[in-house]
Amino acid sequence: ELLVDKISCIDYSDIVVKTLIEKQKKEHNGSSSTLQASFHSLDARSLHYTPNTFDLVLEKGTLDAMLSDKNEGKQNCIQIVKEMARVTNI
Repeated sequence: ELLVDKISCIDYSDIVVKTLIEKQKKEHNGSSSTLQASFHSLDARSLHYTPNTFDLVLEKGTLDAMLSDKNEGKQNCIQIVKEMARVTNI
């Protein structure tokens, strides 16, 4: 029995999203027996999801990448964390 019924992944890059979709198709060969993720090209600073959409939000590398911008990095990270909190059902 699966404890998770939906996985949504986002990335800022359309190319990354398309690559991940193709990789998933190749690895699963159309099998419906495995939970498959949905991929979306979005800006983590302004997510289109309604509040409390997700039970869990994981971030991997986005904040580090944003912090490389000396001028706007800190403010971008603050906005991303606010969005993560907004869409998480806590």
